This record gives sequence, structure tokens and C-alpha cells, in this order.
Amino acid sequence: MAAFNSKYALALYEHASRRVNLRHKFSEEYTVEEFREILDVQPDQLKAFGNLKQRAIAPALKEVNLWAPFRLSIAY
Repeated sequence: MAAFNSKYALALYEHASRRVNLRHKFSEEYTVEEFREILDVQPDQLKAFGNLKQRAIAPALKEVNLWAPFRLSIAY
């Protein structure tokens, strides 16, 4: 966990790692607001989805997939 540079990556990693052992769950669906909560994006930050995706979601996903022992993908 010390390898993560982004607070968003750490939040995504922590969220996903709690679900890794749930073998019956291969995918989950989240609303944009739920995803904001997962990443701990403040309500006044990254209001437009494009900004959220570019500055939080995509970099976090890339970093998690670099360091985690599992792989994540996101369908927008």
C-alpha cells in the first residue's frame, strides 16, 4: 500500500481488495455518485464526469493494476 502515489488509487485498491475473496462476485455496478464515494472525491471536486474520469478514475485504475495482485477493469 505504500507504493501508491494517489489517494484515489489507494481508495480504489482498498475497496477492491475487500471484494477479492468474494468468489461469486465477478463484476459490480456503481453509479457515478457511488464511485465518487469509493474514491473519496469531495462533492466540490471534479464535478464533470470527464474530469472525474481523466483525473481520478483512469490514473487510479492504472496504478492499482500496476501494483495489486489482481486486475481491475472499468466499463464506462
